[in-house]
Formats: sequence, structure tokens, C-alpha cells
Amino acid sequence: MIRDTILKTLFKSVFILFVLLIGFAGCSEKSIDPGNVDPDNLGNAIKILFIGNSYTYYHNMPQVFDSLATRSGKEVYVDQSIAGGKQVTFFVNDSTTHQKLRAQAWDYIVFQQFQLIMESEDRLWQHLPKAVMMDSIIHYYQPQAKTVLFMEQAYEGGDETYDRNDTFLAMTERVKRGSISFARQMGTHPIIAPVAVAWGNVFRNDNTIQLHEPNDGAHPSIYGAYITACVFYSTIFKENISTNYYNGLSETFGISAQQTASSTVLDSLALWNNN
Repeated sequence: MIRDTILKTLFKSVFILFVLLIGFAGCSEKSIDPGNVDPDNLGNAIKILFIGNSYTYYHNMPQVFDSLATRSGKEVYVDQSIAGGKQVTFFVNDSTTHQKLRAQAWDYIVFQQFQLIMESEDRLWQHLPKAVMMDSIIHYYQPQAKTVLFMEQAYEGGDETYDRNDTFLAMTERVKRGSISFARQMGTHPIIAPVAVAWGNVFRNDNTIQLHEPNDGAHPSIYGAYITACVFYSTIFKENISTNYYNGLSETFGISAQQTASSTVLDSLALWNNN
């Protein structure tokens, strides 16, 4: 029943999408004309745009990713469209996001989905139309770009609204299953950045590492943000990380995080739609 309702909603979403795009295309005073951007200015840089909320920008994660790539000899250009507390519905209608999408010939565009949506099949199907619309907007502006779905980490104590005895690892497994199903249902099969799975693997190796912000239990700590950046590195470049950039953290942690993130991504490329 839920799926039938969602399929009907998807048809409505296609119409809304065209209305949105026509509207944004007409707002010349607020839009960037891609013809005014000289792609030669960025040379051969890999261009990545992050779209998300505080789970993306905590501890400057996109900048940490940029530093990991640069220290590894990669030429990258990284930008972001960020709004705290917002979900994909907001970015579908956000003029700043549309401007960013049109500003460069992006190679990768990362967008975030809330982990509470990913862990529940009912919530997943209810929110699928907006994700499909976001993906359609991305490929309207940037047909050559690869979309990357940010699989957010689970809560430190699990989701008590789901199960009062829930745990971090149990929620991680639900987020993993939901994200894989979500990506398949989107039609374009976006690449999955398995951040939640990497966090779970780090936790299994050493549960004393403070992955989440203290007294928060949801947002990434500086350790969690570093692991997330490592996951995006291996997701985009499809290679192991080997750099002495640890963002001020210990070498022991940095090496372990790099190895765990790399193996999480590279050992299951087909699962993450990243062949």
C-alpha cells in the first residue's frame, strides 16, 4: 500500500521538478551562468560538491577530505552547500544549492540522507520521492556527474524510538540495509559512501574511541569526522589511503582509520554501486 502511494507521488514529483527547474532557470539575477565559468581555471582537478547539513560540516569534514586528497597527491576542488538541521526536501527548493550545482562541471555530488529515514522501510518509501527529485535536479544541471549517497552514522546509543534496548551496531545494520535498498530504488543507482559501516568497523576494533560528539551522541567528533573523510576518499578515488595527514590526531588512530575506511569501501565496491 505504501509503495503504491509512493509510485503515484513520484509521477507528481516529475511535474513539480520541471516547475522548479523552469523557475530557477528564470531567476537570472540569482543564478550562475555556467557559460561564465572557465573550466580550464581548475585544470584537471576532480570537482566535488557536498550537499547536506551539520552531519556533513561538523569538524570541517569536507576540508579534511580536501586535505587528505591533496596530501595524497590528488588535485581536487571541493565546495559545499550546507544548511544546519535541513534534509533533502530543503535542498530541492534551495536557490543557493541550485546556484552551486550550476557553478562548475562537477565530477561528484554528495548528498546526505537522514539515518532515521534509512533505518525504517516505511520512512524510506515516504521520503524516496524527494530523493529522486534531488537526484533528477543534480543530473539536469550536471548529467556527467556521479551522485554519491552519504550513508550517515548511527546514533551512539542506537535509536530508542525504534527499540528502547537498541544499540549503535544494531542501528548501523539497519542504516546499511536501508541505504542499499534506497539506492536501488532511486533508479540511477547512486554510489554509496558507507560511512555508517566504517564507523561500525572502527567501533568493533576499538570501542573506546569517541566517535560521536560528547553529550550529543549523534554528530561526529573530530575522530568520527576524520573517518568519514577517509571513507569519501576511498569512495571517490577507489584506492587505499596512505598519507601522514591525521588532522591533529594520533598517528596510531590515523593509520587505523585510513585502513578501516579503505577496506570498508574497497572490499565491497559492488555492494556500494561503485564498480
